[in-house]
Amino acid sequence: MLLLDKESALAAVALEKTRLPPAAEGCVPCAFARHGYGAEFVIGGDAEFVVVLDRFGYREGHLLVAPRRHIERSSALAEDEYLALQRWVHRAMRAVDAQFEPPRIFVAELGSAEPLATGTSFPHVHIHVVPIHMRGEEARPAQVFSWTSGIVAYRPEEAVALVAALRARLASAGC
Repeated sequence: MLLLDKESALAAVALEKTRLPPAAEGCVPCAFARHGYGAEFVIGGDAEFVVVLDRFGYREGHLLVAPRRHIERSSALAEDEYLALQRWVHRAMRAVDAQFEPPRIFVAELGSAEPLATGTSFPHVHIHVVPIHMRGEEARPAQVFSWTSGIVAYRPEEAVALVAALRARLASAGC
């Protein structure tokens, strides 16, 4: 596992954005949710929602849960759709908990109404499921949800192993 500093992470994200399928129109969640980009990072999902290992996560095991169709506000989802999204978030939390047994898991719907110039936020609804492996100041939300402490990236063999383990956890009876 690699820990990229903010500058290196931003450069890596910018490079990845050049590889997105044209149909995604620059929306990273659309790329992985509808256009097969990064399919090797998909943990689970169904026809409506997808769960993926974040390629540039806040912490090891950071997952994203997103609707497959482009939706910019959770309030645009019908109640049953929103509840289905939250069921996937719950499953993702259980898989992360079973895999890492972290002291805490943070869940947050982040994103920007407008794409940021840095490419680190998108208007497409996505929910972060972040295992918190540490305690103290490092475990405070302001530290976790910031790129200032660095971003986790995976070597290919690490990603393959972690995705397989999380897929198994998600598919297990408890998730």
